Amino acid sequence: MPGKKRQKFSPLRADKRIEIFPMTEDVFVGRQPICKEKAEVFGYELLCRQNILAEAAFKDQDQAADLVKRLTSIDLANLDELSFQETSVEGVSCGLTKRSPGGVAGVEFLATRGALPQLWERLGEAVEKGGGRAMGYKALNALRLEQGIPWFAYDFGDKQIPHEAGLEHSHISYTKGCYTGQEIVERVRSRGQVNRMRVLLRFEASEPPAGGATLTADGNEAGHVTRAAFSHALQTAIGMGYVRREKSQFGSELSCGGNMASVINSPLSESQSKS
Repeated sequence: MPGKKRQKFSPLRADKRIEIFPMTEDVFVGRQPICKEKAEVFGYELLCRQNILAEAAFKDQDQAADLVKRLTSIDLANLDELSFQETSVEGVSCGLTKRSPGGVAGVEFLATRGALPQLWERLGEAVEKGGGRAMGYKALNALRLEQGIPWFAYDFGDKQIPHEAGLEHSHISYTKGCYTGQEIVERVRSRGQVNRMRVLLRFEASEPPAGGATLTADGNEAGHVTRAAFSHALQTAIGMGYVRREKSQFGSELSCGGNMASVINSPLSESQSKS
């Protein structure tokens, strides 16, 4: 791992909130690429799933953590959130970062590009032995939207400052030395506020709107959609987007392509998924 760059690889975990999560699309044991700049692939997504029907029936929320411990001898309970540690998976050198979206302990694996096929194979075999399978892109996108997880280049990028994207508490430091953009970040934190914010949206439609779709309020443009998917927990379309600050509060109503949309809590709460 030259330079020990903290680049994103697959979150490997179960979701304690979803007991039965049927998917409509086909499942493939393929690889959802994660790219660096200029579309250079350096990683692939992998998530635990029960069977070829992509039904997640995890009774034990620690199932993924137990699997990681068996593979790497690392106990996630002893790691701080976002901490990084070098390790190996059945002879394949890699690193892992603890990430727990939704409050469920999980990891992201990082390896050199040449080692990725072997790492994918080792993880896939171990997951299948534990009753899981890889999942398709549509299912992954829907699940991460329900958990309120933004994706770089999809939901935030160089056109947003961290406070607009809701990353001010997780992706930046207010105490480290100088870095590009530090001045505006500190100024917004101490003296100002942003005019638009990233929110999670519920659409009154089963067909998700396209990325970039316009959001309106009272006939005026109020923001846009970044990505959307059909949520099986809500049985309707959900998505992320940016809206004017005054329309970012829970329950704010908007319109998207003739369909109603409303701002909901992110991540989804159990009460929302049952409503």
